[in-house]
Amino acid sequence: MSFAHIGAAISMHRIDLSSLPSFMFSLFQQQNKEVARKLGTATALMFTLPLIVFYVCTYLIFTSKEEPMMWGGFASVLTVNVVIAGYVLAAFSEEDDTTAPGDESGPRVGAFKMRTD
Repeated sequence: MSFAHIGAAISMHRIDLSSLPSFMFSLFQQQNKEVARKLGTATALMFTLPLIVFYVCTYLIFTSKEEPMMWGGFASVLTVNVVIAGYVLAAFSEEDDTTAPGDESGPRVGAFKMRTD
């Protein structure tokens, strides 16, 4: 099957994007751009840094140790924890959204919700 056949098959079948979860689209809204950037950066760092640290530690730093792969593994696990801690710190250092005047406790839900009928 060639690429032309695949493209024709895809164009014949429209993908219904409404079936996707709504949280996938919420990251692309204007108010969430900063959060999406932080999440993307943390994801990229979680994927690349531990691998780089593992290979650098295994083949360059801990070559004289008896088990250099074990030390490289420890270093990469430590790197993962540092990236997670950095992401949590960045998430908690964000400014809180301002609330509407007179509604400092947030929206009323459940038993606290006021009836309007």
